[in-house]
Amino acid sequence: MSVRAAARPLPLYAPESSPRNRLADWTQPVREGGPLRVMETPRSVELAITGRCNLRCRTCYYADEMTALADLPTASWLSLADELGEMAVMSVLLTGGEPLLHPDLREIVGAVVANRMRFRVNSNGIPATPAVAAFLKDTGRCDQVQVSIDGSCPEVHDRIRGRGSFVGAVAGIRALREAGVPVAVRVTINRVNLRDLPRLFPFLFEELGIEHVGTNEAFPRGAAQCNLKDLDMTPAERREAERTCLEAKVLYPALSASAGPLVMGRMLRLIDEDLARPPEERRRSGGSLSGCRVASQSLAVMHDGKVVPCLQLPHMVLGQAGVDPLRRIWQESVGLEYLRTRHRIPLGRLEECRDCRYQPYCTGGCPAIAYAVTGKTTGRDPRSCYRALKGEDPEFAF
Repeated sequence: MSVRAAARPLPLYAPESSPRNRLADWTQPVREGGPLRVMETPRSVELAITGRCNLRCRTCYYADEMTALADLPTASWLSLADELGEMAVMSVLLTGGEPLLHPDLREIVGAVVANRMRFRVNSNGIPATPAVAAFLKDTGRCDQVQVSIDGSCPEVHDRIRGRGSFVGAVAGIRALREAGVPVAVRVTINRVNLRDLPRLFPFLFEELGIEHVGTNEAFPRGAAQCNLKDLDMTPAERREAERTCLEAKVLYPALSASAGPLVMGRMLRLIDEDLARPPEERRRSGGSLSGCRVASQSLAVMHDGKVVPCLQLPHMVLGQAGVDPLRRIWQESVGLEYLRTRHRIPLGRLEECRDCRYQPYCTGGCPAIAYAVTGKTTGRDPRSCYRALKGEDPEFAF
């Protein structure tokens, strides 16, 4: 049965427990030529179907106060799947927590499939038993299961994700591959696994036969913020991570990243090469806060039903699933309008970026990290700042 939510004014801001959240700057949309033009409904939606997990990973973006929130009842997820189907959403990402641990996983997946949507799963791999893998394959609509692997052996991986997690994750990957489910691996680079990367990439591509390996890095959200002292890389370690990833990319072209050392290493090389050209021949592709297009194609629902732009921005509560129609949130939310105008803000308007010579190449980075570090989603993400990475920034240094 489809959701018939009662209409009510959408909230400008729903404050959470942290006093810092009440300082959010996103209730005042920036008018810099208007917001992005978007489809009438999102192309995809992230569903964190549970906050429960069998691990306590040191790099997790979920904080204790988030995991303590109660899960939506299964009936609500089933109704939400109907609502997404009516909106012609094309795909969903099932995440958490650990989504494969949800006791009614098959019902939820069944509702997704019944509404003609495809789906992906983010997992730590341990619950991916042969029976679960066979079920995912039999749906005919599972595009991928992404498993987190952070080390080539238990000694490294388990230091980040917990005792026994490496063996369980590898077993899960093998069960998924044997069932014919497409598998990708995500590596979160940090100080603990930095020196293991030259062994990790061959292990993933050659021994496990993974075709798609993506990398990012630990950043200050949730548990990772609490453990940042042990996870954060020094400037020299960052350079090492960039070199290692760039060398691995030559050997394994399928290695990818949307953030972190691989992306930054490639961009820093391209910038240095471009700055060596005559000014009239330089290729400039930045200059505004356009590094993230969140709110242009996707939306997210937390495990307690809060609707947010993405799961990395849990403080930006746009509404409540089952109460506020998602179509209306997508089309009318002040918070989404704000994020859609963000890409038009010139970096020259930001005090910390005004005199930066890398401004023409920069896109401002991730708004979630910008908020975590500066308290503003309209600030720069200093972890994606070329000047900071080169040790030239007067205010921020790694």
